[in-house]
Amino acid sequence: MQQAQRPQHGFTLTELLVALAIAGVLAMIGAPAMGKLLAHVEDANTEASVAASLRHARTAAVMRNTRILVARASMDDTANRTTTGAEAGSSRRMPITTDNPMPKCR
Repeated sequence: MQQAQRPQHGFTLTELLVALAIAGVLAMIGAPAMGKLLAHVEDANTEASVAASLRHARTAAVMRNTRILVARASMDDTANRTTTGAEAGSSRRMPITTDNPMPKCR
């Protein structure tokens, strides 16, 4: 008496290795593109921060009727400056410096 064969479930080791090899090749192809994408996003964030700093400086100059200088500060050059932009805690600070000290808010 022969028993009916049950259908087998799962994958063979060969099928898993082939799938893993294909995934590895695709990852190697996609890695440079991912690096370029991350660099592009970082550049876009930097551009947005600079644009925000310039808009803020223009507004401050109009409000105070004076010249405002926007400069990138080094890590140790932060005394007597006001940091603006979305990256206030990062190494890319865009300080706004004035000839006169900033008036205190009341």
